[in-house]
Amino acid sequence: MIKICNENNYSFKGFAEVVVAAVLFGLIGVFVKLINSMPPGSIVFYRLLFGLVVIIFYLSCCGRFYEIRLTKKKRYILLFGIFQAVTMFCYFIAVMYTTVSIAALLLYTAPVYVTLLSPVILKEKI
Repeated sequence: MIKICNENNYSFKGFAEVVVAAVLFGLIGVFVKLINSMPPGSIVFYRLLFGLVVIIFYLSCCGRFYEIRLTKKKRYILLFGIFQAVTMFCYFIAVMYTTVSIAALLLYTAPVYVTLLSPVILKEKI
C-alpha cells in the first residue's frame, strides 16, 4: 500500500493533489449546468466568496496572514483579479448558453489567443 504522507512520496502527493485539483476544476462546468436557474453573476460572487472564506480560515489556522500582504504592483494584482472574475463570468455564461464541452474548449484555447496577441500588445517575439 502506498502511503501519501511518507517523506519519500512527496512527489506522489504533489501529483495526487494536481490530479484532484484538475478533476474538481473540470467538474465546475457540470455543476454550473446543474444550477442553471441561478444567474452567472451570483455564481461568480458566491464562488469567490466561499473561496475567500476558505483561504481566510486556512491562513488563520496556520497563522500565515503575512503571506497576503501586498507590497508592490497593487494595480496589476487588482487588474488581474478583475480579468479573472470577468473570465469566470464569461465561462459560466458560455456553459449556460452552450454545452460544457464547447465552453471548456473556448476556455482552454486561451493560450493560443495569448500567443497570437502577445506580439501585437506586448511587443514580444513568438
